[in-house]
Amino acid sequence: PPLLHRPLRGLDAAISDAHVAALRDRGYVVIDEALPLALCARLRAEMDALESNGQMWNSQSYAGDGAAPHRHIHETQLDYKQARKYAPTFSRMEADPTLEARLRGAVPGLDGLAGHHVRIQINSGRGGCYTMHTDAGSGAGQLGDGQLLALTALFYLNENWVPADGGELRVFPYPQPAEAIAPVAGRLVLFEPRVVHEVLPSWARRYCFTLWCHAGGAQCSAQVDHVTHDAICALPCLADAAVIAEAW
Repeated sequence: PPLLHRPLRGLDAAISDAHVAALRDRGYVVIDEALPLALCARLRAEMDALESNGQMWNSQSYAGDGAAPHRHIHETQLDYKQARKYAPTFSRMEADPTLEARLRGAVPGLDGLAGHHVRIQINSGRGGCYTMHTDAGSGAGQLGDGQLLALTALFYLNENWVPADGGELRVFPYPQPAEAIAPVAGRLVLFEPRVVHEVLPSWARRYCFTLWCHAGGAQCSAQVDHVTHDAICALPCLADAAVIAEAW
């Protein structure tokens, strides 16, 4: 079926001209019913299979040569171990050009959108959260000076979400007021990577995935992946420092 070969094909219709205008004017936009519920259920099942088969790592934030863990949050990407074996729909999604085709040329700065990679995440629901940060990154020697990420696309898969579950995304689009966005199934949040945001503590199991979109010439985003994660974990001094920092 076309849905399985191009899982994102519905974004052509879901992302309206009004959504594009909001992204252009505010730096972020919320799009409901971007994914059908049947697809959300299929993706949740693949995420459960990834987690139960040891295809995820503990989420961490990186700074320089060190890292600090995010408790109760597991994540992965498709080049980790045998992740593709357990996530065939996500694998097809990584090759689906629908999102880039819909936005390329419609928003200043996104003319060069060329592709994306998938980051998959499960919050176990025991208060896991992310403090204020951006997704922006730069680095000479990889793509030259300047921002490596062009757009963050964050998808939620959580049916029957209620406010007591927590886990809202809160964006700070200065000088506009902050907005808390519920992680309900089928919802897509697009934002410019320099938008400051945080994830509030989650008290229920929470499923989401991100497409980090890059411009032409970039093979992946600047986000640190499992290779760096494994290297950091192999150094006891850095791992101990991360534990101390998290406890503090």
